[in-house]
Amino acid sequence: MSESSSRPERPAPREDQQNDTDAEDAGVPVIPVWLSDWVALILGPAALVALLAIVGFGQAHGAVYGWVLLAVAVCVTAALWGWGYSRRRQAAQARSDRSLCGRLEMAAVDRMSGGQFEKYCEDLLPHCGYPGARRVGHLKGQQAVDVTARTRAGTLLAIECKRQKISVQPKVVNALVGAIKVGRYQGYAGMVISSAPATSGAKALAAEAGIMMVDRPVLQDWMGQVQTQLGLGSQARGMRAAAKVAVAVLGCAAIVLAVTFQVAGSPRSAAAVRVRPSAVPAPGSVVREYFAAISRHDWPQVWQLGGKNLGSGPYASYAGMISAYRLSQRDVLTAVHASGESVTGRFLAYETTGTVQAYDFSLTIRAGTITAGHQTLLATSYPHN
Repeated sequence: MSESSSRPERPAPREDQQNDTDAEDAGVPVIPVWLSDWVALILGPAALVALLAIVGFGQAHGAVYGWVLLAVAVCVTAALWGWGYSRRRQAAQARSDRSLCGRLEMAAVDRMSGGQFEKYCEDLLPHCGYPGARRVGHLKGQQAVDVTARTRAGTLLAIECKRQKISVQPKVVNALVGAIKVGRYQGYAGMVISSAPATSGAKALAAEAGIMMVDRPVLQDWMGQVQTQLGLGSQARGMRAAAKVAVAVLGCAAIVLAVTFQVAGSPRSAAAVRVRPSAVPAPGSVVREYFAAISRHDWPQVWQLGGKNLGSGPYASYAGMISAYRLSQRDVLTAVHASGESVTGRFLAYETTGTVQAYDFSLTIRAGTITAGHQTLLATSYPHN
């Protein structure tokens, strides 16, 4: 689990400061807090009076107009609620961003306790492309795992957080491998996040086991990227509020028109609304992203995009796929041709040994995933001594 060295450190934040941080991380309430106060006693009867007025208007002037007026009232209420909820979410996000910005320095990380570092990783991971981060290290029975999260592709991650001054040793990686091979976290991908650098042995073992190693240099790079993201996010936040208000107004207008034409027209005009299926990426785009994931060694993404369907024998498992790429440095596409669900082309495979291999490939893509394929070695270029 998270640990720190025995050297004396600065005092940890007071309990009340920690409680303030936890309060900032609490979810945004769907119902405004003020509705639980005396204001609700006024709004309830007011809403009932408005509903009775709409019913009376419909009886006097026709049901069509009554339904349209009711739809307008519902849309306006929903738009006002949506605007208020958006503002509350933005305020909560701004507080969270300010809190995180104050901790995006290694000096601040070095002063954290083990538990504080776990919480810090939980806050940092979503900004680095790993949503759904949740701290579990404080729970009983969560051996060798401090935080869980997901990759962008949805792959589950078990994460070990090490706030320490000594270098990360291979035993840390071995403990995490054991946690994801058997028991509660079986089948999860693994990641180690440390405020200290990792030894070459720990890095080699992590690469062999498919564990993502985020040691001090990588963590510093992540923190720099998040600082940039938070700065850009604060500049764009005002534009998002205006855009949401515009979308709410357009949505209200669309609903009012739909109700008007539906009630005024014939019964057959009330056809069911067709829901467009979510867009599926083009086969050529899937193949390009697959090779890009190989080049950046994003093995969970490679597995999700189709690596799970391409291996055979000892390479059919997730660990086997990573083992097959153990010498891979990067893959460079030189030609891509898409025809329906079939994509063919060529690529150059650069290895860490300096060897370069040229391949022809043919892949089948369905629903955004590579389902089958093969490749043919054309030529091999060895490094010159």
